[in-house]
Amino acid sequence: MRPARSGLLTHILFAVLGAGTNYMVPVALFLQLPLMQQTLPEGVLLASRMNLAVNVVPICLSVVYVLYRSRPGMCRGEKAQPASGDGCYTRMYRLRRDAVVILLLLGNVAAASLAAAAWNVVIDGVSFFLYVACALAGMIGSFGAVVIIPWVSRYSAELIPAVNTGGAASMLVLALLDAAEGPGDAHPRFGASEFFSTCAGLCVAPLIAY
Repeated sequence: MRPARSGLLTHILFAVLGAGTNYMVPVALFLQLPLMQQTLPEGVLLASRMNLAVNVVPICLSVVYVLYRSRPGMCRGEKAQPASGDGCYTRMYRLRRDAVVILLLLGNVAAASLAAAAWNVVIDGVSFFLYVACALAGMIGSFGAVVIIPWVSRYSAELIPAVNTGGAASMLVLALLDAAEGPGDAHPRFGASEFFSTCAGLCVAPLIAY
């Protein structure tokens, strides 16, 4: 995306971007609980363990990130460099922020793809890869609020509602897809792997928008 663009197209692009920087993948994972509980050895305990995986690691990493960003002299150091007239530091800082956004978008694709490929792989009675996908997806969701909103503000604060709207729209798409599947029915129209694969495809769209 380029700051020079404006108007409806820019708002649409940022809305699509918002679909890839929220809790879309964790929501997709939990929507498949009725089906996965019937298949995986954890049974009814699966929901609580998935919730633990989604929240514990991301919260710890978010705290570390906030402490890193708020350490003494950090903000002053970032603002003092561009004042010298040298724009090199500013460009490097923006490139670093852009790299973090790209990693978040790629992480969402990776989490959904891992769930699609290995949600039913069990190691010693543990759905290991499913929990890894939960942790990765939860990290993307938690860092979305910490990283994406300041990054979007760099373009225009007016684009923040577009990002939030895109995130809400992605949840609606997942809900409609889940209703079409019927994971709690005796004979679902398609399985969890197909659902997660579709979610991974949706996660590619924000990368294209970027």
